[in-house]
Amino acid sequence: MAEGPLQRYRQKRNFNVTSEPTGAASTQPAEALSFVIQKHWASRLHYDFRLEFDGVLLSWAVPKGPSFDPKKMQMAIHVEDHPLDYASFEGTIPKKQYGAGTVIVWDRGTWEPVGDPRRGMAEGKLVFRLHGEKLAGLWELVRIAKPDDKQDPWMLFKKKDEWARPGEEYDVITALPDSVVAHPLGLVEAREPRGAAEPLRDSASAEPDLAAAASSICAGVAGKLWLKRMRSPSAGATTCCSSARREASGTWRRSRPPWNGRSKTKYSIASLVAVSIAFCRALKSGTPASPMTTISPSSQAESMASASIAAASIFILPVQSWPPRVISLTVRCSIRAISR
Repeated sequence: MAEGPLQRYRQKRNFNVTSEPTGAASTQPAEALSFVIQKHWASRLHYDFRLEFDGVLLSWAVPKGPSFDPKKMQMAIHVEDHPLDYASFEGTIPKKQYGAGTVIVWDRGTWEPVGDPRRGMAEGKLVFRLHGEKLAGLWELVRIAKPDDKQDPWMLFKKKDEWARPGEEYDVITALPDSVVAHPLGLVEAREPRGAAEPLRDSASAEPDLAAAASSICAGVAGKLWLKRMRSPSAGATTCCSSARREASGTWRRSRPPWNGRSKTKYSIASLVAVSIAFCRALKSGTPASPMTTISPSSQAESMASASIAAASIFILPVQSWPPRVISLTVRCSIRAISR
């Protein structure tokens, strides 16, 4: 068999024993570049991350698997290229063979390089967008190998975009452990679209001004802000807001985490969101002449942003202590809660 990009792949395997594809069959590349992640129970569990390029699957072994958390940079060892038909391989590689163990297709889909991928591979910085059944959004692979390294280590990590999520909120490895061949999911971008208009916004509305809301709260005018936003001619408006505060306060007492001297600056995302949702639901169900009925959808979104931050700020932490992603999460959950 002629030497080529798959020489190393073939040298490591005995195809009389293993059922892995030889790569001898010609596979016509599709119009869109494919990617696959295979969960591989070899001597140690790891995830084989593969990107179609130049007629082969560029491959990395990722011991801990991918994460949507941009703070988690996962080690990814660049290994030999694999044939394109390996993307559909599931099965058990026999004992005493290279990579012995069970393989499943954990995720699959297409990928789009950002910039020139050939140059990215040469320079050790590959940025790309994934469209998979479990993974989506912008990702990056960066080479960290030193001249004397026996292996070719890279780092795989999620870029900050609408798909990024903190690890404590969501771990895709734990949440979705199964094969997408046995349990197909469909594209995650279709199941959980990001960037779509929220129910309370009209087509021309913009994102709530989180910075302005946070700035107002930091200045100590949180109560005035949401009372002013929610005020209506109805005499029930003040009662509605008071009821919302009582409901939020009760939710906070039930959900707050145990604090100690060293963790006063910590926060609980679950508690922040729980308080905000309770606050918003109480506002929604307050009176028939609710303040919500007197303002436009875009103003409702901005009001909910201000009100939810104010509520959680009052009962949990000063907003100065919140990372921006927590503010954003709280606002989004609150807006969704008030729309139901």
